[in-house]
Amino acid sequence: VREMSVGALRHLCRHYKNHVKKTVRSAVLAGNIGRTNANTTGGGDALCRDVKRFVQLEMGQLGDALLWPRAYFCLRCGDAGAALETLQDSSESNIESPIIELVSLLAQRQAAQGDAALWYDSSVNRGNRQLYQPQQYAIISSLRETVVELYHRSKTRSANSAGTASATIDRYKIAALALLSLAEPLSTACGGVIDTIEDYMYADLWFSIQQTTGDDGVSSSTSAGHWIKQLSKLGKLVKHWGPSHFEGDTSSSGGWCFAIPLIVSQQFKSALAYLAEVGGEMGLLQATHLGLILNMAGVDLRDLEFGASGVGEHQPSGVGPSLLASLLVSYSGTLQNLDPEAALEYLIRAPEIDQVRDDSGRIGKLARRQIRRLILETRAFEILAGRVSSDGSRQGGALDAHLSSSAEVSSLLAEAAEEALREGSVGDAAELLVLAGRYGALISLLNRELASLLVVEGKESEKRRFWCDAALRFHSAHLANGRTHVVEVLEAEDNLALGSTFQLMMNLMVFFDRCRDREWEEAWSLVDSLHLFPRQEDEIVWQVESFHSMDSVVKQCFHHIVLGAMECLYQQHAMIKSGASSSGQSIASAGAAEQRLIELRKRARLLVTFAGLINLSSSGDTSARIARMEAYMI
Repeated sequence: VREMSVGALRHLCRHYKNHVKKTVRSAVLAGNIGRTNANTTGGGDALCRDVKRFVQLEMGQLGDALLWPRAYFCLRCGDAGAALETLQDSSESNIESPIIELVSLLAQRQAAQGDAALWYDSSVNRGNRQLYQPQQYAIISSLRETVVELYHRSKTRSANSAGTASATIDRYKIAALALLSLAEPLSTACGGVIDTIEDYMYADLWFSIQQTTGDDGVSSSTSAGHWIKQLSKLGKLVKHWGPSHFEGDTSSSGGWCFAIPLIVSQQFKSALAYLAEVGGEMGLLQATHLGLILNMAGVDLRDLEFGASGVGEHQPSGVGPSLLASLLVSYSGTLQNLDPEAALEYLIRAPEIDQVRDDSGRIGKLARRQIRRLILETRAFEILAGRVSSDGSRQGGALDAHLSSSAEVSSLLAEAAEEALREGSVGDAAELLVLAGRYGALISLLNRELASLLVVEGKESEKRRFWCDAALRFHSAHLANGRTHVVEVLEAEDNLALGSTFQLMMNLMVFFDRCRDREWEEAWSLVDSLHLFPRQEDEIVWQVESFHSMDSVVKQCFHHIVLGAMECLYQQHAMIKSGASSSGQSIASAGAAEQRLIELRKRARLLVTFAGLINLSSSGDTSARIARMEAYMI
């Protein structure tokens, strides 16, 4: 919190310094100031010249009468060295020596540290060397006490000369002494010098931060609590004033006119949310990147508040991460259709709201959920996840550049596949399972899809043809050529039985195709070769046990298989019987036909008996239908 306030104070000093330079440069270009006297390059002496001309432009005067306005503006720019040079170059002889001595010591520290704002704090070292020794801080403390007396004396004198020509000049001397002595906040000491909200915030931060330093130059917890309270109060005031107070009638700032005061007062959540809300696409971009930078710097992205316990507090712990995550998700959404890989760059950085990312580098639940959404919404599978080589292994994509291991990528893709299944996008799920290398899950999915599409009534559907072709391609590429990568994966997963079920389902698809085409003999020959039904009575028990050991996918559709098989037997029986009744058939042919009819009736009886011993996953309608067809085979 403190470091951020110091940084904000430095920013306000630099910003005002740039304002002075810009004003002088504009006056030079307009011909209002001679170029010779308006050189703005170099060190402290350059700032002295800039401030001198700036004061002339602001107050319409020149000379030593404007010494204290010049000294104040040097301090307002955060440059003690320029203030010292201004005081030393003055021909005015009545400048009290303690002021010169104090400014000189502060300028020495500033030169040693390069610090444009925090003059009284010894907590920041340069290398291993303490900038000030305790005795030096004792000198500074003594000088400050003297300057405090000078401040009150000058303030009293100014009150007595109110309304005179010197009153304006006195205001700037009082303001400069207030900054040096810390006797009172600048807004209290000399409100007439503060013209803008930026001046007010500078004055508030300056007094609050410098007050954290004790006589030994070390910040104390008690005084720190005081300035945190002041900073929290400032934040409440900024939010109370609202955007209209800072933005005015123009919205050309894109929200920054209000966001900067919020950031200075450490109201980070409000600042980022406001930028994203009113700044349009550019505001969302800026808020997202600013939030990322602050988060990487360890800044808590919440609004600073002063709690009842008397210490600085923030809003509940999940507020900051939740805000950053929301910004990242929103901004990535503007990119995902044009550049999914760029969108991934942002989602991968989404923080966890209620847990810390572990040292393993694994991303959290929130990031995983959003990346799954990105994968499914864009369907940019090859860009994000890579592609599958001819042997079934995956070649990496954008995800591999961000996740800790190939196993984590596979896990994420498998989760996306499950989500696709829940949404009914079965084709996407299958493709993601291939990319994930989860071949057991893929074959299970293929088996379920094939089982649901076994029976064909009328013209074959596009869906059935799609899954048949997909199954054939997968089988020919990864299962029909010996020990492939896919076979090794199935073996490692202990899922080789799924491969057997997959081949069975593919054969059954062909069986039902033949039934649809009324190729009854070819259909029966195929299904009989699969050894699903008993051929002899002594095989019934074994076939019942074999049925119960089958994959549940096969058992759930087994009533269709039984019904199709009985249909084949019945239709063959009817065709042979019809042919035997016609005239002109030889005795030998008639005997062969009768033998075939007997065999068909025998297999039909065995099928009815077998169906009665297994638990078919259908109503009693299947058993009744096969029994009825068997009865007609006489």
